[in-house]
Amino acid sequence: MTSIQMLSAGSMVALMFLLAALIPNVPCALSQLGPDMVYGDDPRKPVEVNDELLCEGCHAIFDVVEKKIGGKKRTEDAIYGAMDNICNQENFRVYKMIPPTMKKGCEAFIDRYGEGIEEKMYKLGAEEAEKKVCKKVCKGQPEFEKPPPINSGAQTPPPKKKKKKSKKAKKAKEEF
Repeated sequence: MTSIQMLSAGSMVALMFLLAALIPNVPCALSQLGPDMVYGDDPRKPVEVNDELLCEGCHAIFDVVEKKIGGKKRTEDAIYGAMDNICNQENFRVYKMIPPTMKKGCEAFIDRYGEGIEEKMYKLGAEEAEKKVCKKVCKGQPEFEKPPPINSGAQTPPPKKKKKKSKKAKKAKEEF
């Protein structure tokens, strides 16, 4: 048994990534490890901008803008401010596709359909603008699944239960 055969599957994957990083232009043998060995999309692979990605990008842009504005007053400045750096990968951590793919979809959407989007958000309101703009892009695509809200890491405490007063406390109250 060789030392390569003694490596676990996880160690083999790590070794392949290490070798691929150290020796550029050498085909990676990860594809030879089997379909269940590689998890997720490779963020380095070329992204095909298709209708599904444009649709996801459209809805995600509206969702991110709403999250950025939050409870603030919906002014033109607030909308334009929320649209600054909208295609940053950090904005797309909770969507259907991985952040690098969502970034490409966002950029492609803005290039193709972004003209006047801020005005539509301001004049029509977020929900109506999203319906109108994304309707064109999402023809034939499955319904967009809005991601769950992200908890900021702090767990909300359970509701406090009302304590029942003891019989002694009730009697003391009655005496006064």
